[in-house]
Amino acid sequence: MRHLGKIIAIGLILIAGNWVRMSTTPGEQVRIVSITDGDTVRLINKNGEELRVRLACIDAPESGASHGSTATSRLAQLTPVGSVVRFKDLGSGGFGRRAGELYTGVWPMYISANRTLVAEGKAIVYPQYVKKCNRLAYWWDEKWARLSRRGIHADSNFCKPWLYRRGECPTEPRWAFVSWIEALFMNPWAL
Repeated sequence: MRHLGKIIAIGLILIAGNWVRMSTTPGEQVRIVSITDGDTVRLINKNGEELRVRLACIDAPESGASHGSTATSRLAQLTPVGSVVRFKDLGSGGFGRRAGELYTGVWPMYISANRTLVAEGKAIVYPQYVKKCNRLAYWWDEKWARLSRRGIHADSNFCKPWLYRRGECPTEPRWAFVSWIEALFMNPWAL
C-alpha cells in the first residue's frame, strides 16, 4: 500500500510538471527559413506550411534606411536560418503575413526576440499594434533603451520607420536632451 501511494504521488508530480511546462511554453515550434529584414522572417511550422511573419508590436528600420542592416543582422543572430524557435501567432500582419512573437532559448528560459530588438535599440515599439502584446513590458524595454541611448536612440537623425515609409522624416536633427526628456516622461498608455 505504501508503494502505491508513492507511485501515485510521483505520477501526480510528473503530470503537474508537464502541465506547468506546457502552460508556460509560448506558441508552437517552427524552423526559420529566411530573414527578410529587421522585423520580418519566413518560417516553416510543424505542418510544413511556410509562413511570412512580421514581428508583432515592433517596427525596425527599413533595409534601405540607416540602421536597417543592423536590425536585420541582429535578428539573424537571435534567430539564425535553420534554427528552431517558438512562434506565438497574434493574427494577421498585413500584406499576406502573420503577426507574432518569436522566442529563442529552451524551457523555462525563453527570450522574446521582439523585445530583445527593442531593448537593444535595434527596433522601436509600433504604437498602432502594441495592443496585441504586453504593452507595459515593451514600453519599459523602449524607455530604458532611449534613456541609455542604445542603438537607434543614440542617433539624433534617426527617423521612425513609419515616417520613413511615408517620406516624412524630419530634416533637422533632434537634440539629445529633448529625446532623453521625452523618454523619461513616456506614457505607456499613449502607445
